[in-house]
Amino acid sequence: MRKLIPYAVVLWILVMINSIIVWGSISAAVRIVAFGGMVASTLSLKNQLKVTNKNLLLFTVTLVLYVWISYKKMHNVGMFAAYFINYIPLLLIYFWPKTYLLKSYLLFRKLIIIVSIFASIISILILLGIASWLPYYVMPPQSGLHESLGYVYYVYGFIVTINDPSHTQMFRACGILQEPGHFSIFLGFVYMIDRFIKQKQNWWVIICGILTFSGNFLLFVLFTEIKVIVDNFLNHKLNVNKYLNYFKYVAILGSVGFILYVILPRSITDQFYYTLYERNLEKVFDAYQESGSLEGALDERVNDYGEFEYEHATTQEMIWGKVRRDAEVVLSDYRGLILNLGIIGLCMIAILTLIIIRRDSWGVKIAVALSVLLIVIHRSWMCLAPYPYFFPFWAAALSTISIKNVSKKRKRVMPRISAGKTYYRNNNDTYTNRIK
Repeated sequence: MRKLIPYAVVLWILVMINSIIVWGSISAAVRIVAFGGMVASTLSLKNQLKVTNKNLLLFTVTLVLYVWISYKKMHNVGMFAAYFINYIPLLLIYFWPKTYLLKSYLLFRKLIIIVSIFASIISILILLGIASWLPYYVMPPQSGLHESLGYVYYVYGFIVTINDPSHTQMFRACGILQEPGHFSIFLGFVYMIDRFIKQKQNWWVIICGILTFSGNFLLFVLFTEIKVIVDNFLNHKLNVNKYLNYFKYVAILGSVGFILYVILPRSITDQFYYTLYERNLEKVFDAYQESGSLEGALDERVNDYGEFEYEHATTQEMIWGKVRRDAEVVLSDYRGLILNLGIIGLCMIAILTLIIIRRDSWGVKIAVALSVLLIVIHRSWMCLAPYPYFFPFWAAALSTISIKNVSKKRKRVMPRISAGKTYYRNNNDTYTNRIK
């Protein structure tokens, strides 16, 4: 049973992040299986569960947050059951030993690498206009926004792509999710955890992160490298030669720029420039200069109805949140979180984050806190689900583990036979004589 634990975790994650496996008619069955797998996994580990003050605090604050979200957002039994299935495994996994957290991550990493390979190849073929021969099937949009824009999904096997009938948007890699910015966050967490556990970076993950054309992935890379620099500085391990390796990233970016602006057609180059800069950074900077406030800079992801609701909220509603279930309200930044859960809900998320990074290195604290802050500011609607808390917890929990040390411990002890005697190599590179 314990060998299946990592698979149960990965299935739960795929359900939790609303991947393609829960878009069909068997969605309810998949969710129940994922929930059952996590409960059964916890029961199989009952003799290894670790109860500490930190775990108990995480359990308590997460449970209170779940109850608060339930009170504010859930208005039918089906929605309550869906959130219950997602949140209860999170409460249980807090007590798991790190061994199984690592095994589960390594399996999830393999899945993300496979998805990144296929998503990158398909994305490149579509960008070059030579993907028409690939078979695909059509799926309806999974969000109200995509439905209003007339989008449909072309699915190549298990890789989702967004088809824009107006052809005004550049194609962006979505992986197994419905939104490229959403997918880039999980690619960013994989990059971050890989660096935390000293795992060699996978270039397919990096390439796919770039092909999402989302600043989220680049920011996660920045947060991660800040962690490395801060921890090395505080531990007096700064190595000039090591940081010269960053020049290879400059060379790679230069190569990407050469391909974009010299080899590819001008139409693709213009769309890339619009997606990466004009659509995001330029609008944010211009809006900030005009308004002089953070709210003004974030208004790109707010509609008039959402802005009206926030500006006319009373002090009490700001503190406690407004029980709004109107899909027409679009507030993707922190204002949406305040409108939904109130300042009380925002404080709960802040407290949960502080508990997660408690007793970690300063580098880990900075990187994990910035990743949560990015989600709250940029995609606050994610905070209603458990994964914005699970992935930071996962990263912080594994930050004390080095995959290189784990690999060494797992190496098989190889005997050396000589003159009828067997010599076993010890950890200190000496040999012990044992008569067979």
